[in-house]
Amino acid sequence: MGSYPRSTLKFGISSGLRQGDLLSPLLFNFALEAVVRGVSIRSGGTIYNRSAQILAYADDVVLIGRNQNSAKQVCIELMAEAERFGLHVNENKTKYMVTTAKNRSPIMQNMVVGEMNFEAVESFKYLGTLINRDNVVSAEIEHRISQGNKAFFALLRLFKSRSLSRNRKLKIYKTVIRPVILYGCEAWTLTKIDEERLAVFERRILRRIFGTVRDGENSWRIRYNHEVYSLFAEPNIIGHLKASRLRWAGHLQRMDDSRVTKKLYKGGSLMGSRRVGKPRITWDKDVSSDARQCTINWRSTALDREVWRRIVEEARARFGL
Repeated sequence: MGSYPRSTLKFGISSGLRQGDLLSPLLFNFALEAVVRGVSIRSGGTIYNRSAQILAYADDVVLIGRNQNSAKQVCIELMAEAERFGLHVNENKTKYMVTTAKNRSPIMQNMVVGEMNFEAVESFKYLGTLINRDNVVSAEIEHRISQGNKAFFALLRLFKSRSLSRNRKLKIYKTVIRPVILYGCEAWTLTKIDEERLAVFERRILRRIFGTVRDGENSWRIRYNHEVYSLFAEPNIIGHLKASRLRWAGHLQRMDDSRVTKKLYKGGSLMGSRRVGKPRITWDKDVSSDARQCTINWRSTALDREVWRRIVEEARARFGL
């Protein structure tokens, strides 16, 4: 067999990668991975015990810093490393957000890095989830309901059609619209107002599916809530949400301690004393409250995957009444 050289001479590329080519995302990921690894940030720990951190998924990159100087330093290093590979940061698509646990809103001021001027925003979307400076989940729920409305009106012709049975329309709702509403719900913390808004949205769609009911000889009325759920005969959206959250809690509990997700979950105790005023409802307290209603100790029970799967299914029915 002949021998092949391990390296070749450099050659120029003038046309770049073709849009839609199978190699394009693979080669881009290789280059971006090299850029991220070239930034001098400690690989161990999380933002709880270091000044800066990089979150990267495909071409969506987030730089987190405890203060503006830390974020600037990481940004400068990332931009310099990207230049080595011929990649450039898009100034118009890059945003800057300040979040604080203090009882006052941070000052909205753009961040200038070199010749780049990054716009300061109150919220931004990352991997389909709306992140806001106050860390309020209600804003994300409002956004998800808005997206669900768009999906519903895009399919309104099917829901109005008399050619489709109710079962078919319910299947469309459960497989197309409800996943849009509950995207990322495993990490939500809910208030009673949030639950009611989600339930109102679901009942509106179910009323469209089941139609009106005759009330007298020449009059019709919309169905009452108990009539809608009686015809639906399945756990409502709140039960589905809380069951999904419990399922994720079990997965988190069984996760290895070396995983970043588990480190972030356990790192909540490192944030020091809580701020003045009534504390917000945390995800851990929400899950513990749901588990108490199921009369279980979720941290120990979740270690058994099969037992936990049965508990999640029971919780879906319990909370979906």
